[in-house]
Amino acid sequence: VVPWTPVMRALGEHAATGEFAQWAVVAAPPGLELEVLATGLGAVLDTHAVLRARVGQEATLVVGESGPAAGTLVTRVDAAGGDLDEAAGRAARAAVRRLDPSAGVMVRAVWVDAGPDRVGRLVLVAHHLVVDGVSWRILL
Repeated sequence: VVPWTPVMRALGEHAATGEFAQWAVVAAPPGLELEVLATGLGAVLDTHAVLRARVGQEATLVVGESGPAAGTLVTRVDAAGGDLDEAAGRAARAAVRRLDPSAGVMVRAVWVDAGPDRVGRLVLVAHHLVVDGVSWRILL
C-alpha cells in the first residue's frame, strides 16, 4: 500500500477517475502482432510495479504482485488506407475511457494497424497516477 503523493492528494477525487490520463503515440512496425505487443507490455508491467497498481481506500495505491493480463490491455484498430494520426487520436480517447483505476487497469495499448506495408502507430495510454512527463521517457 502506497499513500498518494502531495500532488495526487491536491488533485483530489479527480485523480481517481479513469479519464485522468496521458498518452504517447509512437511508430509501430508493419506486421506487428498483438501477441508480440502483449508480451512486450507484459514485460513493462512486470518491471514497473506501479503500473499494476489500483486505487485503494483513503487515497492510496495498492500495488499487487500481478495485475490484469497484458493481453486484455492490448487492442488493434484497422487503419489501412486511412489517416493514421486521426485514428490514433480516436484510439487514445477510447482507451482512456477504458481505464479503470479501482480495478487496476492503469495502462492500455492500441496498435493502429496501417497494413502490412505501412508503418502504423502504437498508442500507449496511462493513468496520471502512474505516469508523468518524465516517466514516459523511461517507459517508451
